[in-house]
Amino acid sequence: DSIILAVDGACRNNGRKDAKPTAAVSVYIGPSSPYNTARVIFPTPPRNRPGILGLETAHQMLVDRFLEKGREVKQVVIKSDSEYLVKGMTEWIFTWNENG
Repeated sequence: DSIILAVDGACRNNGRKDAKPTAAVSVYIGPSSPYNTARVIFPTPPRNRPGILGLETAHQMLVDRFLEKGREVKQVVIKSDSEYLVKGMTEWIFTWNENG
C-alpha cells in the first residue's frame, strides 16, 4: 500500500575542468520487474534538473502502471539527498503553484 521513490541526480566528473555533462534517469522496482526503466536525458539539463526528472519519471510510472490500473497506494515517500528537490517538494511547491 506504500511506495518509496528514491531519487538521485549526478554529473560525471562534476566540478572538474574535464567534466562532460550527462544525465540519466532510472527507476528500479525490483529484480526483473517490468516497471524498471532507464533513459539518458537530452539535452543535458542544468545541475538540479536530473533529480527532478527522476522524480517526474517515477511519478509518471506510478500513475501509468499502478493508479490507472486500479491499484491502491495509500502513501508515497520520496527519498533524496538533494536539498533542492526536498525543499522544492516540501516548501517551494506552494509558491510555484501560485505563480504558475
